[in-house]
Amino acid sequence: MRTPVPFDTHAFVKRLIAAGVPETQAEAHAENLAEVVAHLVTKEDLAQAVQQIEHKIELARQDSAQRQTQSERKLTIRVGVIVSAVAGIALALARILFV
Repeated sequence: MRTPVPFDTHAFVKRLIAAGVPETQAEAHAENLAEVVAHLVTKEDLAQAVQQIEHKIELARQDSAQRQTQSERKLTIRVGVIVSAVAGIALALARILFV
């Protein structure tokens, strides 16, 4: 959640007027600057964004590890099936050839 950066437009206008800027211009500057300040990112905003990114990376790592484990399990089963099939064929050939 964004935390607003404090900006006192009234004090800013007073300082500009004291420096010789006409009041209407000073108010226009204050309004424009207030809009810019409203879109500033704070350190807290950045820290929160970093935490969210790190959380998403961790979820991606966990998902990747889970998928790898599933792939390894499937591969082990396939190799087992192939080895069993080859052994069965070898036994059948042995019976045919050596009987």
